[in-house]
This record gives sequence, structure tokens and C-alpha cells, in this order.
Amino acid sequence: MNDRRKRQQEKHMMMENRNDITTVSQSAALVPFDEEEGSGGHAKKTNGQSQTTEDSWTHTGLRNVHIWTQRKEILTWIYSVFSDAPSAVLIYPKEDVLLDVQNTLVCHVSGFYPAPVQVQWTHNERNVSGAATGNVPYPSKDGTFSQISRLEFTPKQGDIYSCTVQHPALSTPLTRIWDVDVPQSSVGPAVFCGLGLTVGLLGVATGTFFLIKGNECS
Repeated sequence: MNDRRKRQQEKHMMMENRNDITTVSQSAALVPFDEEEGSGGHAKKTNGQSQTTEDSWTHTGLRNVHIWTQRKEILTWIYSVFSDAPSAVLIYPKEDVLLDVQNTLVCHVSGFYPAPVQVQWTHNERNVSGAATGNVPYPSKDGTFSQISRLEFTPKQGDIYSCTVQHPALSTPLTRIWDVDVPQSSVGPAVFCGLGLTVGLLGVATGTFFLIKGNECS
């Protein structure tokens, strides 16, 4: 009789333990991750109420966005303190400009840190892609960098070219403009000068002739 009663008590205790485990499991499934510990935290009840898993992931996502925003602000501050914007941007032709003769435009950027800079060319306000060469930064003696971008072009009267430079230390891009303005050789003045010289010489010759004739008559 004692053995039978003992077995019944043990069976009853096992049933109670099983119910406790089931209750804890169901509660844990409804409790979200701890907001303070992120996705790796332990589940717990707050104010006696359970939040859904969807709310938990929403809070975790907002927390991650906040962290990345802080990191971006820190990187921006680092760039502002430890970076140098380009001190000079120059645009010029490599050779003397002659209309319809192929040449090279040079965009020279200097005095910036860190490297590189982004250079964008335009021709008559249209972006030129794939035609530029160079764009390899090289160090200067003062610890900054310089960079040269080259653009092959054929000058046409009135054409406008520009190079735009972008760098993390710049609040707005820097743009330099170069336009084709080749003085046209004028034929008119040369012709008038030649005619004037010819008329003058004829006048001198005519005056000399009449002077000689007048001396002979006298």
C-alpha cells in the first residue's frame, strides 16, 4: 500500500512539472527581446503584459537605425576635422588652341586629403563619360594629394567645357569652366594697309615725275 501511494505521488509531481514547463514555454514565445540588450537579449515580461514579436523587431530595427545614424554623424565629424578640401582647381589646354585641331584639356586638383577626388567633365552642359584619362592621385610634400584628369577634345568656336570636383571635405562641388575663344584672323585691315601703301608709292612716283619735268622746262 505504501509503495502504491508513493508511485502516485511521484506521478503527480511529474505532471505538475510538465505543466510548469509548458506554461513557461508559452509565455516566452510571447515576450519580445529585451530592448536594452538588442536581438541577443533574454526574454522577459514587462508590467505583467507580453508584447508581440513584431513589436520587438520594430524596436530592434529602430535601435539599429539610431546606431547607424550616430556612426554616420561621427564619420562626418572625423572628415570635417581630419580632411582638407582642395585648395586649387585649374582647367587649361595642354597645347596652343587651334580650331578643329585635336587637343587635351587638363583639370588639375591639388591640396586635398584624403584621396581621391571625383572629377566630372561636361561639354556644352552635357556630361562627358568614359572620355577622361588620368584621375590617379599622387602625394605632395605637405602631406596632401594632387590629381590630374585629362580630356581629349577638338576645339570648336564657342564650345564650353567644365570640370566639377567632389570631395568629402567640400560642402558643395567646385566647378571650373573653360570656353573656346580663338581670335579670328582678319583680312580687311591687311588689304587696306596694302592698298594705302600702294597708293602712297604711286603718289610719290607721280610727284617725282612732275618735279623732274618741271626742272627740265625751266
